[in-house]
Amino acid sequence: MTVQNAAIAITRAIEAHSRFITGKPQGKRLMTKALALDNMDLADRVLKGAVLQRCSFTNTILQRVDFSEADLFASNFFMADLRNANFRKTDLRGCNLGKAQMADADFTDADLRPGQIVVMRDGKEVEEDQAVDLGGARIDRARMTGANLNGANLAVSSAENADFSRARMIEVNLSGAKLNGAKFRSAKLRNAIMIGAKVEGTDFTGADLSGANLRNVDLSTATMTNAQLEGAILKKDGGEIPSLIQFLIDQHSIWIATNGMAGERADFARNDLSNLDLSASDLRAAILSGVNLSGSQIMNAELLLANLSGADLSRADLSGSTMYGVRLDGATLIEAALRDADLSPLPLRKPDGQPSGKVMASNLTEAKLVDADLRGAVLRGVNLTGADLTGANLTGADLRGAILDGTKLGRAITTGTKFSH
Repeated sequence: MTVQNAAIAITRAIEAHSRFITGKPQGKRLMTKALALDNMDLADRVLKGAVLQRCSFTNTILQRVDFSEADLFASNFFMADLRNANFRKTDLRGCNLGKAQMADADFTDADLRPGQIVVMRDGKEVEEDQAVDLGGARIDRARMTGANLNGANLAVSSAENADFSRARMIEVNLSGAKLNGAKFRSAKLRNAIMIGAKVEGTDFTGADLSGANLRNVDLSTATMTNAQLEGAILKKDGGEIPSLIQFLIDQHSIWIATNGMAGERADFARNDLSNLDLSASDLRAAILSGVNLSGSQIMNAELLLANLSGADLSRADLSGSTMYGVRLDGATLIEAALRDADLSPLPLRKPDGQPSGKVMASNLTEAKLVDADLRGAVLRGVNLTGADLTGANLTGADLRGAILDGTKLGRAITTGTKFSH
């Protein structure tokens, strides 16, 4: 069948479905799977109640289309034009809506939960949950009231003045999203990732934000009446951070949360960041080699895989920070505080996301930890070859599996310290 004939057949099927919906003669309900509808102009069509599972609508014009109560399970709407479309009570589980234009669309009570699909891996069928992807989408002024968006990806999306009231958004990713003027009244946002989101004038009245990650989010103009914030990670009201440094941290947070889709990896190599309050910042995989961080507050920060090789952290406070697989080789940590910091090995994964059985240990070779406070620190498997821990307080620290070849421990306090036997 030629492309032209296929388009004619699809148009006829849609027209027959429209007659079915309105009860007219010769009406037939549209039910199909894996249909290619890419790059077509289907604006203003009525597809209410249609079954279009795993269909492709890439770059398709679907303005004002009525998809209400339709079954669109696992369909692909990447970069589609869905402005003013109607998705009321629609099954959108597992759909790809990345970079789609959906301004003023109606998603009231729509189902945007992950969809369980079957994929082939190593010659075997494996069931996986495919999350709904709205990354980079434009959903300004969209109506999301009562929608189920649990686990959905809305990173770097634009949802200004959208209405998410009563929406279920547990563990949703809103990193770097523009949410200015949006409503989240009574929305369920438990454990949501909102790093770097813009929330000027956003209404969170009665919203459940318990456990949400709100690093680098300025809530000063948001309405937080009766919002639940138990266990939420909030932007710290500390000393003023230079605007350029804050911008780079914000961009890095977005880079991390979107797997490099947006933002930019922070490279502070050999810069002066001394005496700053960087507590609770997300600096995973940041480049901080040779940086002057002396006297800085970096408590409860995310430093997984960060490169601090040769950095000056004298008198810095890294207490409570997560530092899996960190590089601190040759770093100066004289009188630094790492109370309850976790420098455990980082488990590595294969390209397909499966565990590889290998780990990346934190590297503190030749590090200077003289008189450092390491009480309660987790240092399992850490490479401390040639490190100087003279006078360090290791009370309750866990050094099981640590490599201590040539490590200096003179005057170190080791009460309750766990070493390998």
